[in-house]
Amino acid sequence: MYKISMRFFVFVPLLWLAAACHSGTTSPAVEGSAKADAGGYSLDGTITHALPGAKVYLLDYWNGTNTKIDSAVLDAGGHFTLHGRVQEPVVYLLGSGELQGTIQVPLDNSSHLRLVADAEHFYNTAHLSSSPEAEIAQQYRNWYAQYDNLRNANLQRYLASSADTAAAEAASAKKTQAIYDQIPRDTKQLIRAHADSYVAPYLVLTNFSQEKDFAFADSMTRHFEQQRPTSRYTQKLVRQLQQQRATAVGHLAPEINLPTPAGPRLALSALRGHYVLVDFWASWCGPCREANPEVLRLYHKYHARGFDVYGVSLDDSPQAWVKAIAADKLPWHHVSDLKGFGSEACQTYSVQAIPFAVLLDQQGRIVAKNLTTKELGDRLAALLPAAE
Repeated sequence: MYKISMRFFVFVPLLWLAAACHSGTTSPAVEGSAKADAGGYSLDGTITHALPGAKVYLLDYWNGTNTKIDSAVLDAGGHFTLHGRVQEPVVYLLGSGELQGTIQVPLDNSSHLRLVADAEHFYNTAHLSSSPEAEIAQQYRNWYAQYDNLRNANLQRYLASSADTAAAEAASAKKTQAIYDQIPRDTKQLIRAHADSYVAPYLVLTNFSQEKDFAFADSMTRHFEQQRPTSRYTQKLVRQLQQQRATAVGHLAPEINLPTPAGPRLALSALRGHYVLVDFWASWCGPCREANPEVLRLYHKYHARGFDVYGVSLDDSPQAWVKAIAADKLPWHHVSDLKGFGSEACQTYSVQAIPFAVLLDQQGRIVAKNLTTKELGDRLAALLPAAE
């Protein structure tokens, strides 16, 4: 449903940091140390302007959960060394509470990397080198740094300007948006040029919607299945693409049958005969809660004509779930297994971020996915016109 414009993500490159409305499970990892066995990875870094005694962490961010792989305390000169072994070639994250943001660090047991950065502008100044995979990640990060620097410069110029007009603001936004819009196109070229690298499936998984960029993701995943069949990223792409095929527009919506707040289960198929919005949301999801008033307005307008809503909560707290339903005055059907992004329904519908919704026709077939509330209103007006 509520399609979020690219401007929603202008402050943080997509999926480089753990975001509140994204999915999460754990993955195995092997923790390293400066005394780890020889022959593993090494990462030598220098971070200037760091606080004395600052600690850096190497993290495995996978399906929404950070698992610590290694850590080190910076010395008086801002230098640190990480050395250990990993189970598979993976793109890890490096950061700390004292640094602004995290950066991707591709590692395998033959990686010997070098990092230089400034703690005051860690994300934009970090430069990782000494392996082909590091150079790929660096090129990718450079594009976002260029965008972020331009955005900040335009913002400061706008704030300092006496021309406090909508036109000036729009012009500033247009410049930065042009840079942002170019990044996916450049990233596709980067992936194609390095399709055999273990970084390539990571970039596809974290940057491209398997729904909106299905053709690109599908063609690249077929290549990855030949070159990197055991990669966690390849395997997840395969699963997601299979789910996308199962939930494609025109297909019969897969069944969902989960408990209601009162306890008894309610099957999605029980709502056949109505146009149904399957709404994946959660009490803690800000964009979901912000969209609820407009969905509520559409519900009141079209419910008597045959429109219904089947809310699937990704909460894990029953109290928070019920409280949000009451606070937002949501009168429609609600279900949840209180497993968050681990919900079976979430996996079946390949939900990676919320809000996410699917519009079904009266026979339970998928009419549309990821509509904005305006698009939803337009669809309902066409499907359920007022009686003359």
